[in-house]
Amino acid sequence: MPARIDEKLDKIIKRRFTTSFMSNSKWRKLFTALDLPELMLNQCYWKFVDNEHDFLGWFTKSDELMEKFVGDYGSGPFAFKRIEWVEICKIGKPGGYEKVPFKHWDQNIKEALNVLNKIGQFELSLLNEVYVFMVLSKLRITSHFKGQKTVGFCSCVAYFNQLFFASE
Repeated sequence: MPARIDEKLDKIIKRRFTTSFMSNSKWRKLFTALDLPELMLNQCYWKFVDNEHDFLGWFTKSDELMEKFVGDYGSGPFAFKRIEWVEICKIGKPGGYEKVPFKHWDQNIKEALNVLNKIGQFELSLLNEVYVFMVLSKLRITSHFKGQKTVGFCSCVAYFNQLFFASE
C-alpha cells in the first residue's frame, strides 16, 4: 500500500475515532478463524473509515489475507485499518435474489461467536436482537470507535456469551 494512502488513513482515524480495538494480526486471526465451511459466512456489510456509507459485500476468506491488508477482493485491496466495522447478518441474500427466500442461506453467527470466544477478545455488538427468544440476527465486529461506549457493546466475548447463551 502506498505510504500516502497509509498516512491518509492514519489522519482520518486519528481525527474521527478515540479508540482502536483491532490490529492487523487481530483481523487476520479473526478472518482465518471464521473461515470455516460449517459457518457459511459468505456475506457481510463493510464500513470503511474513509467512507460515510456501509456496503454489502462478500466476507473475506483466509486465502485473501496479506500481512497488512485484504488482497484482491471485491472492492479491491484494502488495509485492515481501513475497516471501521464488519457486520455479519444471520441470513445471506445473493444480489438480485433478496426477495427469493429459497436462494437465501443461514450464516451461523451464533457458532461464529463461540469461535471468537475461543481465540480472543473482540469488540462486538448485537443489532436487531430479540432478547426473550435469544434470536441473534446480526453481529458487528468493531475496529474503531468514537465517543463513549454504549450498553450494546461487550468488550469480552465470554461476558457476551454468558449474558445471551447461558440458558441453552
